[in-house]
Amino acid sequence: MRKEILLFLNHLKNLVVVVDDNIVLEVNKDVLLLEWNIYSKNEQLPKELWDKDNEAEYYDLKLALRDSLENDIKELFAYFPTKIDINLPFIVHGTFELNSSRNDINDSPKNRYILKELVALIISTAKELTKEEVSYKAIEMLAYTTKNTILDSLGFYDAIDEAISDLKV
Repeated sequence: MRKEILLFLNHLKNLVVVVDDNIVLEVNKDVLLLEWNIYSKNEQLPKELWDKDNEAEYYDLKLALRDSLENDIKELFAYFPTKIDINLPFIVHGTFELNSSRNDINDSPKNRYILKELVALIISTAKELTKEEVSYKAIEMLAYTTKNTILDSLGFYDAIDEAISDLKV
């Protein structure tokens, strides 16, 4: 179990995992946040993507990154890690629709929309990180070395490439 799941669980401050009366993991969110910077976006989905016409739905996206942009956690999170490798220099959390095993993202209009909003969050975070000083962090944040086939089929990498081509450099 990764301690970083605590970054995305909104109402938990401490996590203690006990196995056979032994504490195997103990994490405090405040201590964890000393290591990670969180950038987030929480907005209402367009009405045409709601499951019920009269009940507004929201999505939540978070990027967790270190100042150094070093990250060995490559799985996409939907509160907990999935089996989707995203391979970016930060941890990504999103409230995606998942399959029944909670390991893969479903191909749905809602997920396609949320992935486009994820790209927008990555771009705005990259701009925020470089507005005070000249830095290559923005380029590092947008650089992917390999493509995940599921994310590729949902248009994630096309959205990144399109956003890069639209940026003023």
